[in-house]
Amino acid sequence: MISSDRLEVLIVAARVGSFSGAAKILFLTPSAVSQQIAALERDIGTALFERSRNGVRLTTAGQVLYGHAEAVVNRLTDARAEIAALVSGEAGRVVLGSFPTATASFVATAVARFRQHHPQVEVSLVDGEPADSVLRLKRRELDLAVVFDLPSWPAHRTYQGRDAALPGDIDIVPLCDDPFLVMLPVDHPLTAKAHLDVTDLRGERI
Repeated sequence: MISSDRLEVLIVAARVGSFSGAAKILFLTPSAVSQQIAALERDIGTALFERSRNGVRLTTAGQVLYGHAEAVVNRLTDARAEIAALVSGEAGRVVLGSFPTATASFVATAVARFRQHHPQVEVSLVDGEPADSVLRLKRRELDLAVVFDLPSWPAHRTYQGRDAALPGDIDIVPLCDDPFLVMLPVDHPLTAKAHLDVTDLRGERI
């Protein structure tokens, strides 16, 4: 297997035209550079440099390998940079679920600001009711989701009254309190209450 380190030595030696010059740039000894090139020539099966008192220059085979070596080393450098950004959280992909009201009121704005500060992170927004998002979270189709969670109607419960997940299947972190307001005629019996529960609205025409 051809070592990327040896390819880098070949590139530098070809550019400066000497093993001693390459050694200074790579912080190696001239003998170490010579050994790396010799090992690379054994891997390839042919001479890659013509050696003389004035330095070294690529053979025809060396010129062919040089072109490929540059591409390989550049791709590896790019890969290392991308992986480093991914590990540090500066790059990657986030899939966010949100229900339409939240998306329109604050989620879309928050996502836009996030993209400004983290342009290398791809953010995908998936609309869905809370129970839909909970189910997608459970299936690992979402990374996180914005939901509403009420004592009388938890986030994991569908509109059909079924549970999309068990309460312990997901972690819910409070983001904000968003009170629901009910508009009633002034003579409605429920106006006598200071606070209403969703169950108080049973039987009411909405």
